Amino acid sequence: MAARFINVFVLVLMVRQWTVLVSAEECPYYMDILPCVCTQDKETLEVDLNCSRVVDIEQLKQIFEAEFPSINFRELTMDGTAEDPVPLDYLPDGVFGPVTFRKVNIRYTNVQDIGDNVLLHLNSTLEELRLNDNELLSFPTADLPHFPKLLFLDISSNNLTFIADLHSLTLNSLNLGQNPGLFFTTEAFVNVPNLVDLDIGNCSLKSLQPNLFTEQWFLATLNLQLNHITELDASSLNFPNNSLNEIILSGTSGELYLVMMENQLQELRQEVWQPVFQAMADDGGRGFVVLDGNPLVCGCSIGWLVASEHLLKHLAKGAKCNNGTSIFSLDPDYYTSNCY
Repeated sequence: MAARFINVFVLVLMVRQWTVLVSAEECPYYMDILPCVCTQDKETLEVDLNCSRVVDIEQLKQIFEAEFPSINFRELTMDGTAEDPVPLDYLPDGVFGPVTFRKVNIRYTNVQDIGDNVLLHLNSTLEELRLNDNELLSFPTADLPHFPKLLFLDISSNNLTFIADLHSLTLNSLNLGQNPGLFFTTEAFVNVPNLVDLDIGNCSLKSLQPNLFTEQWFLATLNLQLNHITELDASSLNFPNNSLNEIILSGTSGELYLVMMENQLQELRQEVWQPVFQAMADDGGRGFVVLDGNPLVCGCSIGWLVASEHLLKHLAKGAKCNNGTSIFSLDPDYYTSNCY
């Protein structure tokens, strides 16, 4: 019995030593990849690569020409700061060699352009791509269909002025915000039907094209803040269902008119609509939400609006309940007493 215990103990020890040995060999020899640093998660044994201190593109190329015992990494990071960006202005095709990553974070660099195929070798692994706070003038959206695992894309805070129509069946979070002057077509989001979060805030938008969101069945958060939107008609915010949890409109300039006449809106859910009305109240009391012709259910779900005089005055007078009763004839005291 004792001999068997000793044999088992020795076997476990050998396995642990073998695991440590294999783990240690996942990273390249550290001198070969300086100033990049390879680290390993002690629990998952996954490896990450941080190349935030590279000084030029030739150095980056040389690093990825080194011998990599494993080419399957979890995460690549190249992060500078606003005061001290990573001094790269272009990422050419092939710069990362055969090394793959599930997550790529390239932020606060001087990168203005990336090769059309620079990330294409990650087509079977890439899940999250962060290219925010760079100097990008364009982004190869045509490549998106080649990334069947991509869930998260952030290309905010760049110098993008045009985004071609996107195509991705997996993408659920897209951030295009803080690209002043950004333009996209009516079809921009038609072929990304699984979006949950969309940020197009601070893009100098003056209006939204009709039917821009008609294929967004799962959209929960839409950020439109800090634009120059003064009028939104019904088809601009025509959503196919009631999945939306948040519309962010704060910081828009001028008088905001949100016109959604003759739709099928039934509920004014407080978590969605109160920030919209509040944004108008905070903007010097200007702006209106026009909901004429919608079959609104006037139960407790609308009580927050009826009982808030300073918000209700931003609802256009034609809004009625589905039984024909004017919203403005409802008794606020009834809702205060019975719904709260």
